[in-house]
Amino acid sequence: MSISPDVELTVRSPPRWQAAEVVEVVREAPDEVTLRLALEVVTEFLPGQCSHIRLPTTGRTRPVQRAYSIASSPIPDASVIDLGTPR
Repeated sequence: MSISPDVELTVRSPPRWQAAEVVEVVREAPDEVTLRLALEVVTEFLPGQCSHIRLPTTGRTRPVQRAYSIASSPIPDASVIDLGTPR
């Protein structure tokens, strides 16, 4: 596949890792919770977009990493995101 020289492509760098604080845990069902996270740095996102979470774990040399869907809207406050997670 070739790209025409008059087509401008925008490549975004992946966001850097950042710390977040769990500000609320909402029990949605017996086996599902929503984690409400306050972000250090406000980032652009859309509901349903994937977010990767890393947690340091005792006894492991590398952090555990999982992907979760963002369940909140960036409006009115993009500094807080909701992630739906199985318990």
